[in-house]
Amino acid sequence: MSDILKQAMEKRAKHRGLKVDFERMRYFNSALFQDEIGAENSNTLYVGCGHGHDALLALLDGLTQRVVGVDPYISGHGNNDEDYRLLGEIIDELDLADRFAVKRMLIQDYLEEADQKFDRIVINDVLHHIFVTDERLTKSDLFSDAIELFASLSEVLADDGALLIADVGRHGFRQYVHRVARPLGVSHFQGNYTHKQQWNEWDAAVRKGGWHLMALRNYIPYGLKEHSNMLGGALGRAMLCDKYFLTYRK
Repeated sequence: MSDILKQAMEKRAKHRGLKVDFERMRYFNSALFQDEIGAENSNTLYVGCGHGHDALLALLDGLTQRVVGVDPYISGHGNNDEDYRLLGEIIDELDLADRFAVKRMLIQDYLEEADQKFDRIVINDVLHHIFVTDERLTKSDLFSDAIELFASLSEVLADDGALLIADVGRHGFRQYVHRVARPLGVSHFQGNYTHKQQWNEWDAAVRKGGWHLMALRNYIPYGLKEHSNMLGGALGRAMLCDKYFLTYRK
């Protein structure tokens, strides 16, 4: 079944002029779930599931047993009608319709009608699409909206469940290199960090929403995984690890 997913990933990447690596996505999933692996009969809410490949791989690898993916599929935010259609096709082809439900709607609207509890909530590289601002979140008009969202998310999490956030910081050496290289047209450095937030900006909103921070970890890039001890702290975030993981409990 993973071959079907791998082919779908490669097709999407080719269409968008991107590169994809199946093993890197598996590496990312294991790093994200880390201490949350192995919950029998667990179900996971993916906020902003998009193409859904990471969630599908989590299902196939046994990191979760059921998934609800919520995404409005707004093309200006990275995913569109075609992504929604292709995800549905893959789910059907893998015979996972009874384990992967896709809800095409805003997460705020879904939470108003949600009738189940989740063992995990995953928000991967999505928050800056929900709360779009080039200001610091805590100084913006969106801060109260973010607090409200995190408070609502806590209502659909099981008592012993976890909220897993993966996102990218706005500042750091890696981000600086991108900002310098992008105007020069260097294709390897085409990232845009304008609307990203440092981890403590999201943390301020999550805590006010009623959560307790359990762990802050760096995502060590796949090519640097042998140097995790050196890159695991604040220095790693400032230099080469632009992505971070936040784990919360109620």
